[in-house]
Amino acid sequence: MLHLFFYQFRDNFIIFNLLRYISFRSIAAFFTAFIIGMIIFPGFIRKLRERKMGQAIRDDGPQSHQTKAGTPTMGGLIVILAALTAVLLWVKFEYYVAVVSVSIVFFGAIGFIDDYLKVRYNNSKGISAKLKLALQLGTAAIILAMLYFNPQHWRENDFSLMIKNDQSKSVIEYPYTWQNSQPLEWKHTNSTGQLQPPGRYQFFFVVSDLFGNREEHLLSIVRLFEDYGPVVMDVHAVDVKPEEVESPKDSMLKLSWQIDLTAPVSETKAQQYSGIIEVKRSSDFFFSFYIPFFSQPIFVWPPILGFVFFAFVLIAFSNATNLSDGLDGLASGMGIILYLPFAIFSYVMGNILMSNYLLFPHLPGAGEITVIIAAMIGGFAAFLWYNVHPAQIFMGDTLSLSMGGAIATIAIILKLELQLLIAGFVFVMETVSVVLQVFWFKRFKKRIFRMAPIHHHFELGGWKETQVVVRFYIISVLCALIALSALKIR
Repeated sequence: MLHLFFYQFRDNFIIFNLLRYISFRSIAAFFTAFIIGMIIFPGFIRKLRERKMGQAIRDDGPQSHQTKAGTPTMGGLIVILAALTAVLLWVKFEYYVAVVSVSIVFFGAIGFIDDYLKVRYNNSKGISAKLKLALQLGTAAIILAMLYFNPQHWRENDFSLMIKNDQSKSVIEYPYTWQNSQPLEWKHTNSTGQLQPPGRYQFFFVVSDLFGNREEHLLSIVRLFEDYGPVVMDVHAVDVKPEEVESPKDSMLKLSWQIDLTAPVSETKAQQYSGIIEVKRSSDFFFSFYIPFFSQPIFVWPPILGFVFFAFVLIAFSNATNLSDGLDGLASGMGIILYLPFAIFSYVMGNILMSNYLLFPHLPGAGEITVIIAAMIGGFAAFLWYNVHPAQIFMGDTLSLSMGGAIATIAIILKLELQLLIAGFVFVMETVSVVLQVFWFKRFKKRIFRMAPIHHHFELGGWKETQVVVRFYIISVLCALIALSALKIR
């Protein structure tokens, strides 16, 4: 919102020029969410205590946790409110912003219903497992439909403008994007900055698919003389509006191109070349499957299997963060650690120069996800202030489901599903411990762990609650660093 209203005045007030930078707006979003949370939480906790809206503790949980009964819950409401307010203020709207915001709200709504029923009827059951799963499936279907019918799919290609000499050797190549693009200017130098001699040069528009295959489309052959100034190149889509993109399948994209030769000595020598070309656009990025430390996808999902896999990621991870919310400060602290690497990944993939240098696919608009992540981290930090042991408030399913659903949505957008598995290993470990415990008990009538999720196993083994939390933090940091190492190992 601030970018929309104030960035246009940057020439009059230079401070508004800061709004162009995702880094600045991300930091601002973090502090906005954090401050809002710190202001609201004390009063919110007091009101919940007055109305005796406290957490009901499971009878089959550790007996030491029974003293936590009555602690105010639904703190996730404030985190979501603070984060979305910060997003509204500081984000520059992109389609992916809407998708992630829907994920935060819808998964949060499922958790809120569950929390409200627990508080209203003073029990720890909430909504039934079948109803919760059905609501999660419905939310996953909405999110995946939004991504599949994304009107900006055609922008998810890797484009560049390349110049060759008369021996057909590449002189220089410029990555090209339509998002906030300006005409490119070639000052007769090669990629190392050396001045090129006058002569015949070939100008190409290059389209690269996900697997590195390139198609070179010749635009024009231009004769340059010594007194010509910089060559200005511009390419843009024509006759293509978002609502006219029928489906995210292969089709042709019509492009208008123009090459201008500037002549500082004699205006009469200025020349212009222009035309229209059609290039094949590919939208397989949505169904592509990447593995960590490789720069190209290893395969593309068949649509049905792809949707099943994405729905599994959304539901499984929202439940994983939900199961991890059992100790003071555990889920929120690990959530901050988990979200940080994805803030870096989204920033890199949204920047055409960084993504090309680090061999990540360029995804226009993905940079704004960094602002959303920063806002969520700010909300988590404010909540953690009041959630550290002994907790004054619990997040409830409102935040635990929203936390997992949102980061899973981001991982699917960025094609970092396996990166989520690495960075969120502790959350996965919590879920696997529950699955193994249930399976083993039903099959052999014995338990693998003292109690599941696994954080209770360590509690019953003699670790203090704070020891479990801090040690899980340490493991989470190590896993996040392993995931981040993909920035250079590709």
